[in-house]
Amino acid sequence: MTSLIAALLIFDCIITFHEFGHFLLARKAGIAVIEFSIGMGPRLITFVHGGTRYSLKLLPLGGSCAMLGESLTEDDLKYLRAPKALVGMSYEKAGILQRFLTIFAGPAFNFLLAFAGSCFLVCVAGSDPARVGKIAPESPAMAAGLQEGDEIISLNGYRTYIFRDLMIYGTFHEGEPLRVVYERDGKRENCEITPEYSEEKNAFQIGIIGGGYERAENPGAVIRYAYAESRYWAYVTVKSIEKLITRKVSADNIGGPVRIVGMIGDTVEKSKPYGVLTIAVNLAAMTVLLSVNLGIMNLLPVPALDGGKLILILLELIRGKRLSKQTEYRINLFGFALLMALMMFAVFNDFRMFFRS
Repeated sequence: MTSLIAALLIFDCIITFHEFGHFLLARKAGIAVIEFSIGMGPRLITFVHGGTRYSLKLLPLGGSCAMLGESLTEDDLKYLRAPKALVGMSYEKAGILQRFLTIFAGPAFNFLLAFAGSCFLVCVAGSDPARVGKIAPESPAMAAGLQEGDEIISLNGYRTYIFRDLMIYGTFHEGEPLRVVYERDGKRENCEITPEYSEEKNAFQIGIIGGGYERAENPGAVIRYAYAESRYWAYVTVKSIEKLITRKVSADNIGGPVRIVGMIGDTVEKSKPYGVLTIAVNLAAMTVLLSVNLGIMNLLPVPALDGGKLILILLELIRGKRLSKQTEYRINLFGFALLMALMMFAVFNDFRMFFRS
């Protein structure tokens, strides 16, 4: 039960922080926010302050920031009829830049949350610099001239900050020849390495092992490694989406909220024997992963998502005028239907995996 509560709280906090980004920028832009809510379903606690209704709802599965100019429920319309109930203008009347920043703020706040979580991880658990710890005898890396202590700067132009950058790049570019830039004794050198397939490991390898985790020496190092941590998960997310689109991985890997909550719960259970600090570190790592994931997914150019809304705003900027309300409505309706279909498919996958296990 404790694991489930922790999982729901983490999941809820990530989504609520996303909605808080929309809320903060909307209020800053003078856009009227009808309701800011934590959770979904029936309201448990609600009050009105500064023209906005704040609500805590029954189901801890996200949150919302309802701005004037978006779709309204009958309950919202009753609330709007109250004298002096609303503070601010309609979202539709806001300028292009104001609307763009308000929409972009949601994903941006997810990236900020991920960065904050990464700072915590680096301060407590350290990070894994992209440094060669050991080299396997007669390996491609040894043949190319790499030595222990070399700092790997880039692979085929892809900047590497942590050792996991090397590993994940190899995962998404299996077997490809690598143009390696490394630093030794303050001087940058380069070499070319062709990974070799290992039947034992069932993977392509170049034969190097990292030097392990180490603590950041100063605030600058904390910021650098926290950026690297967030960037790593962003790269994993983008490449995973790319593989799904190109059908290089099965759509069965798409998971929904049930699987996400289950993952967080499993993390808590497996961390319990190692103490509170380990639980906190692993939950922070999950928060970074999920927050980056939510931020990037919301920026996809799909109608009804933040990315789709940003595309419409940019289209308005190019055309010099907005699309008709009817056209926007049809686009958003299509996007919403697509989103619901994807969500139902993800939940179906979740339950199928649950019953299989």
